[in-house]
Amino acid sequence: MTHPSHPSERTHPDRTHAPTKPASPGRRSPLHSETSWESARRVVDATTCLIGDGYIEAHLPIGLSPQPVPIRVSYVSEEDLDIDESLRVSYVAASIATLVIDVVRGRLSPDGLHRFIEGSYVTKLVSLSSLIAECQPYISSKKTSWLCRRMGKLRGVEAPPVSRRVRSIVKSRDIMDINVSMMVDVRRCWSSMKWERQGSRWMCTLCDIG
Repeated sequence: MTHPSHPSERTHPDRTHAPTKPASPGRRSPLHSETSWESARRVVDATTCLIGDGYIEAHLPIGLSPQPVPIRVSYVSEEDLDIDESLRVSYVAASIATLVIDVVRGRLSPDGLHRFIEGSYVTKLVSLSSLIAECQPYISSKKTSWLCRRMGKLRGVEAPPVSRRVRSIVKSRDIMDINVSMMVDVRRCWSSMKWERQGSRWMCTLCDIG
């Protein structure tokens, strides 16, 4: 990867990537740990980024997004994390965030998430999906929780989640906080995640949605 020092020098090389067909409800995700991290490395290596004062910016093609998605990584720790690695983790987090939304709205099996998200949080996401399904007939009621109303409205939307913006904070060499903004058709949603290095791999240890 090259790292220009001025915004005017930032370029986005031509890239071609086949759109991924949305998985059918209840089926396993086509995303696997090997291919996702390899894809992240390939995309990041082909990308030019802007280096600012305490942050970096890049635009990466992620999932079904029609345009490269802006990613901004801020550094608040004196412990340095490699630029390419921070972008790779942000890229994978954005991909996983779209899967999380599809799992919660009942359109995707959670099986593929276990490679990336700690089991306790996968269980919570599955429980949330069941709760939202039960509340579906009451999503118009003010007595129904805000999250159930919001996610319930997304269950009937055929369009897949699409990443629109990624904001990451490097807290140390082993911890990143990542927020992914998405669109499902015309409705906005987001996922706030904490990623930690565990041995030789990164895992999501906290995942919240809204």
